[in-house]
Amino acid sequence: MNSNSKYNDITKGVNSLLQGLRVQLDDILITYQVTALQRFLVKLTAQTKNLFVELFQGQKGQIQHEDIIFIFDELWGLILEPIWQWFSKWRDMLFFQGKIDKTKYVQFGRMKRSLRRSFKLIHRFYYWIIEYIVSRYDTRLIIPKIVVSQLNLSPTASSTPVKLEKIEQSGNITVLIVTTFHCSLNYLGLTHYHMSLIEKTSNVYLKDDFKKSERYIDLAITLLPSMGVSYANKAMVSLRYNDFTSTIFEAIRGSLIRLPDLNYCTKIYADLILSYDTATNKQYNRLFLETSRNTSENSPDQQQRKILRSYFLAILGSYLAPDIWSDEANPEYLKNNFKISQIETYFFDSLATSTTFADLDIIFKYLIIIIGSTHLQLFYHNGDFGTITHLKELSKQELSFLKFTFKFITMLLKNVILGKWEKYFKEYQYLAMVRVINCWIKSNIAILKFAHRDESFCQAMAELLNDIFESKYSNHLYKISKRPTRAGYFFQEDILLKEFSCVNFALTDFNDVELFRMPDLLNRIVWPPVGYRNENVEKSGNEVENMWRLEVVVVSGMKFLKNGPSGIRWNEAVAQYQWSKEEMSNAHDPISLLKLGKIMEDKTLKNQGTSRSHKSTRGLSISKPKLNSFSILEAPTKKNEEDCNELVDSDEDDMQTYEDTSEIVDLTIDEVVDLTVDEVVDLTQDDDISGCKNDNLVDTSEILKNFNQPDHFMANISIQVPQTPSEDVPSGEEQPFETGSQKGAVNEPLTTSSQSQCTSNLTVVES
Repeated sequence: MNSNSKYNDITKGVNSLLQGLRVQLDDILITYQVTALQRFLVKLTAQTKNLFVELFQGQKGQIQHEDIIFIFDELWGLILEPIWQWFSKWRDMLFFQGKIDKTKYVQFGRMKRSLRRSFKLIHRFYYWIIEYIVSRYDTRLIIPKIVVSQLNLSPTASSTPVKLEKIEQSGNITVLIVTTFHCSLNYLGLTHYHMSLIEKTSNVYLKDDFKKSERYIDLAITLLPSMGVSYANKAMVSLRYNDFTSTIFEAIRGSLIRLPDLNYCTKIYADLILSYDTATNKQYNRLFLETSRNTSENSPDQQQRKILRSYFLAILGSYLAPDIWSDEANPEYLKNNFKISQIETYFFDSLATSTTFADLDIIFKYLIIIIGSTHLQLFYHNGDFGTITHLKELSKQELSFLKFTFKFITMLLKNVILGKWEKYFKEYQYLAMVRVINCWIKSNIAILKFAHRDESFCQAMAELLNDIFESKYSNHLYKISKRPTRAGYFFQEDILLKEFSCVNFALTDFNDVELFRMPDLLNRIVWPPVGYRNENVEKSGNEVENMWRLEVVVVSGMKFLKNGPSGIRWNEAVAQYQWSKEEMSNAHDPISLLKLGKIMEDKTLKNQGTSRSHKSTRGLSISKPKLNSFSILEAPTKKNEEDCNELVDSDEDDMQTYEDTSEIVDLTIDEVVDLTVDEVVDLTQDDDISGCKNDNLVDTSEILKNFNQPDHFMANISIQVPQTPSEDVPSGEEQPFETGSQKGAVNEPLTTSSQSQCTSNLTVVES
């Protein structure tokens, strides 16, 4: 929040009011005046309601979205959070200090009654804010239908219609409404979270204990997926019931986003993955050791499922931070005396035999986690994010982790997706994961170059495409040369990865230009797209959508193989990819641009101005994590983004070759990661891809970028979807993203379609 907003008259008045109320609250809590606490909360909610009414009705020209977030945060931090902490300490005194007897259970009953009354008052206050907004303003253009329906907002039976205030699309009030709605949903989720923590007599929690909490947080993410605070809240909830996969997944999402969380997301990632003696890491290691015990009560399937859920983070940590996870005396072992190669074998075996829907969701999260970890390792530099275009910029450790990333992805293609996508065609995750892999590779130049030189990965991609062409769903898919269009709504994976910076904030393998021109866009880009998933799609599950996914997987995969220095050749006669081991070995080295002569002359020679120390300065630091200075992500330059898109999307047959494979020395992946840092510095200039031709297609990533621009959104809420490609940026110039502040920047796409004004009187039915 900027200082101008924080210290204006409105926020000064609110802070003064809350500070006075805090003095009263301290007196009540110190003396355990339970009845007085209820009266205090009634008074607090009444005064705060009047404040919000005044802000919306009388101060429209003065109040800003930063002020709204400041009010919500101050109210929670100064007043409500201390109340939850007070109840929590009361509970701890009863059950975790001294001997438990009947008297303590009686006292717990008294405490729980007071807790429930307080919970209802706080819950009702946040729900009243939502009720006030929906009953006064026509929110159809800014709040998705799915959010309103999940909150049980329904038309009243009153015969007297109430005319809702029409919202000007360029007005400040629109930003205030969306921000207020989002904050209310987040704090409703936290209210249920604390209630669930305190009302139990033990510290053992299950996912079902936080069902309502996660429901409200998910709605907040649906409304504003670009705000990292919601992912931080969800990571905190997941950690309580020991779902470490979801915890690290949400932390990754909240860190690699347009408006990242500056505190919890990066901290939980560092505590769990980049540290070994934190409470969070010890909590995970206890689960790891429990899984590793060969217990007789577990069936083979149960043990396999436990391995799938608990081994991944240990393997990830051993590659990402080997000095922390590995034993100093024997680097082949973890500090808990388990051999790394052995747990890798167990994990990959479990991965290959997983077929349940729950397992697929976990595997999907693993893919996102490893992609996100790659970006935190490679692109985080001196407290900021940058763009790497040359493989020579990577250190030995970074190359080693990138090798592991593609090892995991290759295994995913060969042993999880290949052969199963057709058998389980109703499951969307198989082809969705391939979409994510393709979009990630084409969105990052350095990753694209590495992928083209990874023999195993290229072969796995070719095998998958061959399998598709041989399937009953083939239907001459290989003849499609342009990005396909799809139904008029986003798919599940598009929603899951909205605003994810690793794929340039959106999956852009479909040509969605027409989709973004459709009316009621707001409800087409959320899940489920209420009213836009037709009857045939609903009945067939994911089969209809998977046919669209097949098209885009084939188009992206074929262009990836065509445009690289590949030993893989397309045989038109049999409609299959073919290759020989000799061709693959000559064509695919992950870094094949080392000049042998230069290395032989002097291995210690360093390029002037480009030498790097042995210790990489990228990645989240352990000794100096700089967690509080984790900057807002900067998007890649427009030129780099266009280059990557053109490599995959260009439909020109005469596209220039962008890989220079002359004067190379053949190196295997293992040989590359064993190079000294000085040798890595001696890499030649990587492939020049600036000569690729533009196919004049409108890149939907540009549309999304403009559509979600925070500052643009604040300046003018009426955002028009671009109809033509934006002007090219001259070579060498950068076009950075305009980003708002972490707090309160509302940058969600709003449909500009005109709709009739709602005249029905609305009432709120509290869930």
